[in-house]
Amino acid sequence: MKKFLTKILNTEIKGNQAILTVHMKAPNFAAYMDQMENYIKKYISQNSVKIKQMTEREYQESILEKMTEFFLELSERNNIQYLEGDVKVFAEKVGNEWRLMEDYKVNNDFYRYISFGVALN
Repeated sequence: MKKFLTKILNTEIKGNQAILTVHMKAPNFAAYMDQMENYIKKYISQNSVKIKQMTEREYQESILEKMTEFFLELSERNNIQYLEGDVKVFAEKVGNEWRLMEDYKVNNDFYRYISFGVALN
């Protein structure tokens, strides 16, 4: 699986702001949330006695570990779904450096790609 691809297609600079048009391709993990939920439910079901003995923190850590395990296994598949398209990415010049605007509403599409489709719309 090719995990993440980007290609800058165009850059438009106006003063201290820039708009980059970027072609992006990234795995669409959001398409697998039902599978991940079932994976977690199965883990909970098979480990109910052990889980009952855990503190809340231990439980949360074990769930996070299982989610990570699921997504790592998913990333190894050869036939996963992808997001692909051209995205406008907004940046601003701060001092002598160009930085992406961290405003989620402005760069929503960009954040959706870099979060593998999981970012909220």
